[in-house]
Amino acid sequence: MRFFSIIPQIFFIPAILLLGKTAIAQSDKNISGIDQWNDAIGIRISLAEWNKMVADVLDQTNGADSSKRDTAFYIKYVRVVNTIESNAWFDKYAEVRNLFYKKVFVNAIFSLNAGPYKGGCFYNAKIDLFIGGVPHANSMFYITSLKE
Repeated sequence: MRFFSIIPQIFFIPAILLLGKTAIAQSDKNISGIDQWNDAIGIRISLAEWNKMVADVLDQTNGADSSKRDTAFYIKYVRVVNTIESNAWFDKYAEVRNLFYKKVFVNAIFSLNAGPYKGGCFYNAKIDLFIGGVPHANSMFYITSLKE
């Protein structure tokens, strides 16, 4: 009878180890384990460059005809929104996010040829760009003057 009492333990421990490995395997290929939330991730820009980018995407979204938007516009806007969401600047940049999801999001997915990826985000491997998801070096900005 004692043999049957240890059977659950024999299967329980490997199951926990397997689940841990699965969770690590699902993290982004460029970010490993616990370091995935390091705030130094992203394309380095200054605060002045950031403010100009935010103003540019707002102007182009509000003023330009959507047929005149090019791939560079969508890449820039995706990186801006990813930066806002990764830093939880929801209130400060609410207008930028709202416009993105109302007027740009679907067009960005098609224009950038991004497909569904883990965690409900979209990804284009050719340009290595995520729309949403965990922080990723090529998919967001790192504003140097705020962190240093």
